[in-house]
Parts: sequence; structure tokens; C-alpha cells
Amino acid sequence: MPSPFALFWRAIKQWWGDIYAFWLANLIWTLGALLVVTAPPAAAALNALTRQTAQDETVQWAQFLRQQFLRQQFLRQQFLRQQFLRQQFLRQQFFWGLTLLDGFILLLIAANYQFWGHFIDGWARWIQSFWGAAFLVWLLWQLYLYPALVVQARPNVFRAMRNALLLMVNDPLRTVGLGLLCLALLTASVGVVFPIFMATPAVIAIACNGAYLAYTGGMDRHPERAAPPARRRRSDKA
Repeated sequence: MPSPFALFWRAIKQWWGDIYAFWLANLIWTLGALLVVTAPPAAAALNALTRQTAQDETVQWAQFLRQQFLRQQFLRQQFLRQQFLRQQFLRQQFFWGLTLLDGFILLLIAANYQFWGHFIDGWARWIQSFWGAAFLVWLLWQLYLYPALVVQARPNVFRAMRNALLLMVNDPLRTVGLGLLCLALLTASVGVVFPIFMATPAVIAIACNGAYLAYTGGMDRHPERAAPPARRRRSDKA
């Protein structure tokens, strides 16, 4: 399996190959994230676009726009007539559910960390440290969470959360390495606003989607099983 550094370097080269498409996609994703309400659909669209890139498929920024929640709302009466776009709209609902559950877990971790911080006893500090470690695990979990949902042929929020957690637990070294590379890119982008709009979200999304596809070997992308052929009766045999 490729190392996190190899996946990250590959993500940078793939971003460079479609730099103009990803520049527009990053800009639209940033605007969607700033509005908060449109953040989950924007994340869904960006992950769907970067998953295609991770699979070496040709992408265009118009594909990103076609998956945007706001545009789908304005064209709802039109796209509901088409099966593919209807499925894309329904897929957005799974991203809303995933984001709400993920946010609830983060809120639970933060509330417990803050609560146990009010106590001065030594055992309370240990409990607070446990919730601090849980926050770090939550951060690493985010690397595979959205890629696990995007790749599914039949979206299931709980299966995506389980698959992301299992991948993180089964391969902790690669997960930590990928997380450190993402943190390094974010840290380098903090001082300069331009890379955040130009590259950072797309590169991280490409790297995470590429890592999920490489480390799972096609999990949740299995085709439908064909029914076995019916056995011929003896009376039908010539």
C-alpha cells in the first residue's frame, strides 16, 4: 500500500493537473462553508469531485456545481424528473445526517472535557485527559469520514462512520502520518490566505479520498450480485 507521503504528493500533482477547476471548486466550497447552512452539501460536492480525481478520472468544475445544494434547490422541479440528479439530491441528505451526528459527537467530547476541567482532583485530570485524547481520535476520524460516505453505492451514514473508524484503528500509523501531513499543510496556509482558497481544501480532500480508496481496496463499491442461472429441469433437456 502507498505511504501517506506518496498519497499526499500524488494529491498535489493531481491538483496541479486540474488547477483551474479546483480553484473554482475551492472558492465555491469556501463560500458554502462560510454560510454554514450550505457547508455539508459543499463538503459533499468537493469530496465527490476529488474522489473522481483520486480515481484518475477527468473532472470539470461544472461537475462540482451540479452537486451544489443551492443550485439543486433552484432547479428542483426540473432535476426531480431525472433519476441521476434525484439520487444526487438524496445523497445530500445523508451528508446532512452525517454532519449532524459528527457535530453531536464533537459537542459531547467538548462538553465532557470542559466539565471535568472544573475539578482539581488528580483523577478528574485523568478523565479530562481521556476526553482530550478522544478529541485527537475524532480529528483523525475526519480524514476518512466523508470519503467513506461518498464512495458508497448505497449511502448509509452509520456504515460510513463504522468503516472510517475501522480503517483508522486497523492502520493507525498511516492515519497519523496522513493527519500530520494535512496539519502541516493547514499550518503553512494559515499565514497566507491565498492557498486556502486555491489549494488547501482540494489537496486534503484528494489525499483523504485517495487514502481511503487505496487502503480499503474498493470497500462499498461492490457491484450488485447477479442471480444464479436457473437449473434446467430434466424434462427440458433435449
